[in-house]
Amino acid sequence: MSNIKQYPTYSVAIRTLGKAGFLYDVLIRSLKAQTVAPENIYVYIAEGYNLPTPIADEKYIYCKKGMAAQRALDFEEIDSEFILLSDDDIYFHPDSVRKMFDGLLDNEGDCICPNVFPNHQMRLRSKVLHAVFYGAFPSFFSKFAFKIRQSSYYSYNNNPKEVMQSQSSAGACVLVKKELYSKMNYKDELWLDKFPYTSGQDQIFSYKLYRYGHKLLIHYNCGIKDLDARTGHISDVIQADFNKRMIRYIEWYRSIYEPNGAFGKFRAVVGYYSYWFWLLMLSLLSFAVGRNKYKFKNSIKALKEGKQYIKSEEFKKIPKWQVKR
Repeated sequence: MSNIKQYPTYSVAIRTLGKAGFLYDVLIRSLKAQTVAPENIYVYIAEGYNLPTPIADEKYIYCKKGMAAQRALDFEEIDSEFILLSDDDIYFHPDSVRKMFDGLLDNEGDCICPNVFPNHQMRLRSKVLHAVFYGAFPSFFSKFAFKIRQSSYYSYNNNPKEVMQSQSSAGACVLVKKELYSKMNYKDELWLDKFPYTSGQDQIFSYKLYRYGHKLLIHYNCGIKDLDARTGHISDVIQADFNKRMIRYIEWYRSIYEPNGAFGKFRAVVGYYSYWFWLLMLSLLSFAVGRNKYKFKNSIKALKEGKQYIKSEEFKKIPKWQVKR
């Protein structure tokens, strides 16, 4: 009898604009070197962009452009048990997929992601700055790797185990059951692509999975690295800042406020507006000293237009989240 461990089948789905350069080469070669090999590698490239030079036997498919759109596909080409979603600038150690499957199966998870942004390893000064300006707080007693707070910002575990449950994750790399992914109705989140320089789509996608009752895991030691090709070019910093703030409000309303009962809604309002007011005061201080003057105006304008959007007929047509927790 063979002692070789059997793993589920999986195929890779890479989203790209074809601009990652040699890092794309690194990605494909590292995938082909996996000790647990994929059945197929599919590359979903946005319409209007040139195909990268083929490296192995990957298959190319054109799709609609959009950070959310390229994640909300049906993936009809894939009939494997699992999908490994990847950005185009990720490096996989040869044992990375095996380690992720081990973590997933040993902990009876539905989805597992690597921790590609190790917040817990930041210096104290960086942790303080992230808490003050970005709403990312360290947590010392949580059972979760990342926990979404009532403000829609997150806390991270400051002393994590190798594999932990989580409420959210970065979307650069995701190993998830194909059947489950197909049932999550991610096309309902295409509203994100209305806003250039889309941010927040990683949290929406992962937190939705968690709130729908599925088990999301984070692996802290599987050898996966985000090499960060920086293919996104922000030509309008002011508009990008506005969109980020507006998306934050809509994301909070859709994923935290709207699905809750009366008491949950009260907690969500207190959580969101407390931190919103804190950021408003920071932007006012920045305005007073003549730096980034647009942030104060954007704070007010984004909240106003965010409220208008959630009252629009367009938003009301989007199915609400059917949460289990």
